[in-house]
Parts: sequence; C-alpha cells; structure tokens
Amino acid sequence: MLCTFVGTASAIIYVDASNVGDPIEDGTIDHPFDKIQEGIDAASPGETVQVAASTYYENVLLTTDGITLLGSGADVTTIDGGGTGDAISNCNDSFDCIGISGFVIDGFTIKSYNTHAIHFYSTTTTSGIIKNNIIKDSAYGISAYRNCNLEITNNLIYNNRNSANTDGVGVSIMWNTPYGVSSTICGNTIVDNYHGIWVYNANAAIINNIVVNNSGGQNIESTGIDHHGGGTIDISYNDVFGNDVNYRGDASPGLGDISADPLFEDVASRDYHLSIGSPCVDAGTNEGAPSTDFDGNPRPIDGDGDGITIVDMGAFEYNPESMTVKVNINPDTLNLQSNGEWITAYIELPEDYDVVDIDVSTILLENTVSAEANPTEIGDYDDDGIPDLMVKFDRSVVQDILEVRDEVEITVTGEVAGTQFGGSDTIRVIDKGKGK
Repeated sequence: MLCTFVGTASAIIYVDASNVGDPIEDGTIDHPFDKIQEGIDAASPGETVQVAASTYYENVLLTTDGITLLGSGADVTTIDGGGTGDAISNCNDSFDCIGISGFVIDGFTIKSYNTHAIHFYSTTTTSGIIKNNIIKDSAYGISAYRNCNLEITNNLIYNNRNSANTDGVGVSIMWNTPYGVSSTICGNTIVDNYHGIWVYNANAAIINNIVVNNSGGQNIESTGIDHHGGGTIDISYNDVFGNDVNYRGDASPGLGDISADPLFEDVASRDYHLSIGSPCVDAGTNEGAPSTDFDGNPRPIDGDGDGITIVDMGAFEYNPESMTVKVNINPDTLNLQSNGEWITAYIELPEDYDVVDIDVSTILLENTVSAEANPTEIGDYDDDGIPDLMVKFDRSVVQDILEVRDEVEITVTGEVAGTQFGGSDTIRVIDKGKGK
C-alpha cells in the first residue's frame, strides 16, 4: 500500500460564509455561495469547491463523485457539525448512504460533538482522500464502514471520545473484508483519543503514523492500534507509545515500528510538531510517502543530519535548520490566459548568508516546480541594498497548479550552504482573455 495521491486542475465553485444576503450567489468568485452544502450541490464530478476561511456550522452531505472539497487551511477553515449530525458524511438523516468515488477533503478543521467528524458508510464502492485536516473534539474522528477504500494522510487527529468518556476513536475502519477493499492510514499524528486506530473485520495499511497517549478506560482499555475479526493488516514504521494498551487483537509491531516518546514541541498547547531529538525523525519509510507534510513543507528532509534523507513519522516533518527568507514573485497579477514564458522569483537571504551559495538545483516553487538552471542573476530587485538571486520557473507549469483567487500565497524553498530555506509572497491569479 502506498500513501500517495495525485491532484488535477478543475473548475472551481466558491464558498464564503461572509457573503450573506447576496441576491445572485451563484458560486463564482464574485458571488460565492455562503454555505458549503450549496457549493457541493452545485458541483459536478471533477470540480473543486473552494471554501474561504471561516467557521461553517453545517452537516455536509457528500454524494457526488469526484468532488474536491478544499479549505483555506485547517487553522482557519472549520466545519462544525454541532453535535446534531456528522460534520461530513455520505449518509442523510434517514441513513440513506450513497457510494461515491474520487472525492478529496483537504484543508479543514472538522468536528461534531459526541458523533462523527467524518463518516462514510456504503455497500457500493466509496473511495477518496482525506488529507491535511485537523479532526478533533468528536466522538469518532474518521469512520469508514463496509465498501470504503480511503487514503487518510497528513492529518492531525486528537481528542475524539464521547461525552461520557466510555468510547471513541481517532480512525475506525470496519467490515470492508467481504468487499475486497482496503484503506490506507499514512503519515498522521493520532493522539489523545479514546482509541487511536480501530480495525474490525477489515483490511488496512497503517504506515508512518504517530499513535500515542490514547487513553480512556472507563469501558474497556483504550488501544493504540486494534485489529479484530479477520482481514489483513499491514502495520509498519509507526510510533505506538503511551496508550493504555499499544496493540490489541491481531495487531502487533511490524517492520520499522517503535514505541517511544515522540517528543512533541508542546503537548499542553497541542503543538504536535517534533522537537530536536525526537525518535520519529527520519524513522519512517520513503516508499509512497507524500512530498509535503501537514504544513505544506517538503518531505523528506534529513532531519537528523546523518546525510540520509528519510521521511519522519507523523503529520509534521522536522526541519532543524530551516530559515525564513524574503521572496518577491513577479508578476504580482498572473493571468492564466497570458502567454508569457516565465514566473520570476527574487530570493533575499538573512545577514551572514550569501546568495552566491544558493544551490539553484534545490529551489522549488510550491514544493513542485523546479527553478530553471538558466537564466539566473544576482541583483537588488527591491533596491534595499541587500543582494538577491533571481530565478525563473516555467510559466505554463506554474499556471497548471494555481487556482483563480485574489490572494494566492506562493512558497519558494531551497538550500544554501547546507541549510534549508523558505519564503513566500502573495499574488493575484485571474483567468481573463482580451476584452473581458
């Protein structure tokens, strides 16, 4: 099982909770819907529902194939089911559940008090990707029952338990064995739930996760990873530690698994980034690992400085020497209909670093597009007396990964004298031909 995924460009339907009272409200960038469900109901297969930063108090019903539900970042975009129902599901209030395939849920905090945050149930094929989300404060975090084939990747999953603290789970995969499907749980940080991962009569691959401190114990002992009732389970390269019981049933440590304190930055404030000396640094497997972490930073990074680049366990990649640099992107407004050749970035380093030492071959835009080896130039683009390096990126390739928005943050990363760096600039992206 590989925990990789491929995204494609699509038509965009816009949602913004602040657009209340708009008499047009048609899902365009100028007249977005104010509810996520309205955007989903208007979407066709292959389209993206782009959700602006806000808290949306909704019970979202997802019943159309191939929809990408894209938040503006888990720290600023929340779907709160309010405890009246699942925050996101393919089942309506009458428990009529529709099989869907090819969906993506990306960039949200998702919760619903005392019930499911995300719940998929179907006897017909249901498949999709759940990535880069915070799943918290629910009874059940992510649940996939029967004919569900999910990729659950780069999520932060915590504090999922019922109000009585007698049950609850971060991720549960159940009853998929009769359908011959399997779900993949890869590169997540799963901490402080009643149970961590619960697999029953189901097939699953559990790889590169941190599953720690899941505890409750008022009904049955809480478990890190549990597997009962048949099916095949692949457990490898995880840190399973500090749970009431780390493994239960048929679950047991596999290749590359460890049991050690992950040394989070600040557990009390729920900062689950890895700190220096964490045993989870460079302890995963690169096979099938995603190219970025929860924060959008590149992975893998040689976090322990041994000269071997290996992905970390969990949702966050540890970067011991990353520094922030100043980046200016030109043009400030990018028209997807224009025919220019280049997107230009100007990189300015902090004091004590020299732009001459930047390794151009390591420079990436949005962790995806490589800088061209030529042309490059050292100058002073912003006339502040500090040298900068000009690099260029293939415009057509960049345009393929950007979406139309008034504010699009563009990140440029690279390496100088063995030190990782990163910086960003915000531009406007439009899609207008002549006369529009």
